[in-house]
Parts: sequence; C-alpha cells; structure tokens
Amino acid sequence: MIVFFPVCDLHKIHIFLFQSALRIIDGLATKLPPTQVFPALHTLIVQYFTSQEPANRRGAMLALGICVEGCSEYMTPLMSDIWPIVEAGLVDPNATVRRAACTTVSCLCEWLEDLCASKHAVLLPVC
Repeated sequence: MIVFFPVCDLHKIHIFLFQSALRIIDGLATKLPPTQVFPALHTLIVQYFTSQEPANRRGAMLALGICVEGCSEYMTPLMSDIWPIVEAGLVDPNATVRRAACTTVSCLCEWLEDLCASKHAVLLPVC
C-alpha cells in the first residue's frame, strides 16, 4: 500500500526532523566531551558543505554554529580549518546558506570573541 502525504504535511515533517537534528547536535556538544563530538561532526560538516544541495550546505553551517557552545575551547586551535567554511558560507550563491552562515558567525562571536574580532576585515569589510 502506498501512502501519499499532502505537500504541507511533508514540509512540516521536514522542518520537525531538521529542528530535532539540531537539538541532538546541541545536546551532544554540550553534554559530551568535545573530543568525542567535534572530530566526527567536523568531518560531516566538511562533507555536507561541499554538497551541491543548498539544504545540505545550510545544515552543515547550522550544525557548526550549534556545536560552538559546547566545543568552543576544542575548536579554538582548529579555527584555521573552520574559518574557510564560514567565509564560503557568507558568499554562498544560495540565500538560505548565507543566512545560516550569519547565524553561525553570531554563535562564533558569542563564544570565541577574540578570534572573531581578528576576522573583522572579512566579517565587516570597509569599502
């Protein structure tokens, strides 16, 4: 038996799953040691951010932003690998990815103030 769902129901289901995934990432990042969370998450972030699908890039960017609260100290020495992803997100051709990148920058600025301040030329370029 094939079951069809109306488009609006599928959209609601998609949003629910997306929000649930971000809550799980947040829970893992804040409750477990960052050495157990961030290496695996970083691998997935890089993988999904290189996807052709904007939804995958958006999800990768939001996952990066969500995990900062619990993994900020662990991430600090790795920022030279992380910033190129954030910078690419800020100039992504898709608006939803750019918006997610702005959200990620906000999270980074909250938890890694000094590192973000050192990137002011990228974040707020002077014309």
